[in-house]
Amino acid sequence: MTGSTELELGAQTRAAAVVEGAINPVQQALHDLERVWESERPGFRGAAAAGFAEAVDAWLDAARDLVPALGGMAHGLLRTDATAAAAGHAQQARYAALLGGTGSAGR
Repeated sequence: MTGSTELELGAQTRAAAVVEGAINPVQQALHDLERVWESERPGFRGAAAAGFAEAVDAWLDAARDLVPALGGMAHGLLRTDATAAAAGHAQQARYAALLGGTGSAGR
């Protein structure tokens, strides 16, 4: 694999804002879908209706995990930026301390 991997400070915070911005629309879409399903469910009849209803119910149950997962993802992205920034500041402080102890980094 060629190339390099870099962490751009602030990029994860911007990504977290995008994810957080998607939470309410996703939550609303799932709510609307569930409301429509509940109103239309009685119209499904026949041999396959029970299996279809079970599949839709299982999908909706699984979809309820999406909103908390998005929140967790946004939180993790924010923590990544904060951790990387703290590590960068600590490295700069150690480098400055080394410079102070030797007088110059260029020797």
